[in-house]
Amino acid sequence: MPAHEFRQIFLSAVTREFERSRQLLRSDLMGPDMPCKVVEQGDFAVSGMTLLEKLSRYISESMAVVHLVGDATGSVAKPLEIEAYLQAHPNFLAGYPSLRASLGNFAQVSYTQWEAYMALSHGIPLFIHIADKEFTERPLGFECAQAEINSQRQHLDRLRSLGLDRVAFVSSERLSSQVLRSMSRLLNSSGTPVDKDSAYDLEAFAQLRESDEQGAEDPIAVIVPVHLELGLPPHLLLGQSVAIEFHLKEPGRTAVEHITIDFEIGLHRVSVRRDLLDRGQSVRLFADSPIVLEQEGTPPMRILLCCERSSIREKFEWQEIANVITAEALMTRTGIVPRSKPRPKKIRLQLVHEELRPRRGILDLFLQPVPAAGTRFDMGSPMTERGRQQDESQHPVRFSHSWWMAQNPISQAQYKAVMNNNPAKFHDQSDHFPIENVTWFEAVEFCEKLTLMEQSEDKLPLGFQYRLPTEAEWEFSCRAGDDGIPQTSSSRTGGSEATAITHAISTFPLDGNRGANRYGLCDMTGNVFQWCLDHYAPYPSDLTVDPCHKSNDGQRVVRGGSWYDAAPLRRPAARMRCAPETRSSRIGFRIVLARV
Repeated sequence: MPAHEFRQIFLSAVTREFERSRQLLRSDLMGPDMPCKVVEQGDFAVSGMTLLEKLSRYISESMAVVHLVGDATGSVAKPLEIEAYLQAHPNFLAGYPSLRASLGNFAQVSYTQWEAYMALSHGIPLFIHIADKEFTERPLGFECAQAEINSQRQHLDRLRSLGLDRVAFVSSERLSSQVLRSMSRLLNSSGTPVDKDSAYDLEAFAQLRESDEQGAEDPIAVIVPVHLELGLPPHLLLGQSVAIEFHLKEPGRTAVEHITIDFEIGLHRVSVRRDLLDRGQSVRLFADSPIVLEQEGTPPMRILLCCERSSIREKFEWQEIANVITAEALMTRTGIVPRSKPRPKKIRLQLVHEELRPRRGILDLFLQPVPAAGTRFDMGSPMTERGRQQDESQHPVRFSHSWWMAQNPISQAQYKAVMNNNPAKFHDQSDHFPIENVTWFEAVEFCEKLTLMEQSEDKLPLGFQYRLPTEAEWEFSCRAGDDGIPQTSSSRTGGSEATAITHAISTFPLDGNRGANRYGLCDMTGNVFQWCLDHYAPYPSDLTVDPCHKSNDGQRVVRGGSWYDAAPLRRPAARMRCAPETRSSRIGFRIVLARV
């Protein structure tokens, strides 16, 4: 395998606007076995040269300039520095006389804008990437003066007038795949075998990065090199070095405390560990030394990843059988001529275990973990249950993930803090009474707004959102692993609940642990009905996984019974249906924090 000839790429970007995009680009272009060296303003060594002279020298030595354009201009070049540079380079932009004339004395032209003009003057390929209006990865608190925005518009107009190609990007992953593919084409056009080999690597990784952008919820790993031609099992060549590289697209909006990765082929094992990843950081992890395969056979391959945050511990796994053979045997058996650089195999790790811990959200929202991942339960009620209705037929349900559920129904105070109003009928009581008299649409809107509020404060785990519970999630949480009827009623009577409650005249305050079940969930029944995410529909008879029912009539499910209702409606299996625009002093809601 020929060694790479490293080619320098100059990255032109305003750091305070594109911090994550810059980090991801540098990581992708300068990763193991990548042929590129990335330089930018922050890499310059101290010398007696002015910044414009340094920029000119580095850009003239580069294979290409990647120019990111957003709202911010960055620092403006100093007048004396501009004057000295133009005197030393009287032919600057001589090939672009109209552009040179439009710039005048270069007043208010930023250093980052200068970088694009220097690329043109030196004849260096310029790749212009513009942040789309849907680009949302600017740092929290990023602000930009209107004067900067106007300057950037003028800058783009100048570049546009030259007929230069411009590409919009909506995410750092999209930008990375665009740049990787552009550099691949540039290298491929040089015609040298080494550059063509490097171009292949960049193109392969561009494809991997493009699939990253589709938003896989499970971690992604790349095993290199693995032959995958003709859909055969992974063929690893005898004497070949095999490495594992792990791509963490976003560690989540809560810091990752530890990540441990174990990669095994047969008896060979390498481990990677990374501690304390900052919020929003994007990383690529790889073992310091690859595994060298020295014996033919069919060893098992396995990746085990453990990721630990303050409120969640997750384990992911991938397993496969490899086929370690010689290059000659591979050609004899399959007709495949082994590539000197086989295409990497991208794999998705499956979540095999998760451990949620109690967490406290904003607005004093206490969330209890419901350990449901991998569990199966019989949803509905047996034929012999007292008060049973015909729409409660028992059927098996299995969950692929666990979730957090709010310890109590949403209170009037919490609802008002998010929605800026209080529609409750019993609003003249304490704010610590449950919210009621809300529609299904308003409950959904509350969840969406709360999700955005926690995201803005960097408190929401990646891949999770607040929403209403599904019927299945609500019933499983209410039962708390008990097939019997849990004692979670909020009734004040303390006596028999076989008849309608005549003593209760309103909802009850959410005062601590009254009626808590084994999962620590309170007021699951008997205070307010609770909206569920599902449409009302007949139960299926077969096993369903993570069900969320849909129907044509549009009615939604409410669960739990209310302060007004008799015991049969406060059973875990009891179902009621209402139009989503229904308002009632008997209906409130509680929320879950679950995977998107």
